[in-house]
Amino acid sequence: MGGRFWALLGGVVALWITTPATWPIFVLGTVLIGIGTGIYSPALNLVATTTVDPACSGLASGIYNTSRQVGMALGIAILGSLVGGAIPALIGLRIGLLLIIACLAGVVVLALRYIKV
Repeated sequence: MGGRFWALLGGVVALWITTPATWPIFVLGTVLIGIGTGIYSPALNLVATTTVDPACSGLASGIYNTSRQVGMALGIAILGSLVGGAIPALIGLRIGLLLIIACLAGVVVLALRYIKV
C-alpha cells in the first residue's frame, strides 16, 4: 500500500472529529496524511523529471516544485479561511477535510491510471 493510500486514509480518519475533545482522532489523521505525502512526494518529483527530455529535467523539476509550493500556499489560505471564516470552525474544518480527501482521491486515481509498476 503506497503513501497515497495512507494519506487518503488519514483524511478519512481526520474527518471523524466531532468535538474539540476528539482532537486525538484529528492528530492521528494528520499524522497519516503527513506520512503518506512524505512517501509519495519524492516519487512525484521523480516522475516529473524522468518523463521529459533529459535536457529539460531541471526545468521540469522547477515547474513541479513551484506548482507544489503555490498549491500549498493556496491550500493553507483556503483551509484557514474555512476554519476561521463566518461559518462555525468545525463545519469549516470538515469542508476543508472533504476538499483534502477529494484531492487525495484524485492523486490515487491518477496514480492508478498512469503509474505502471
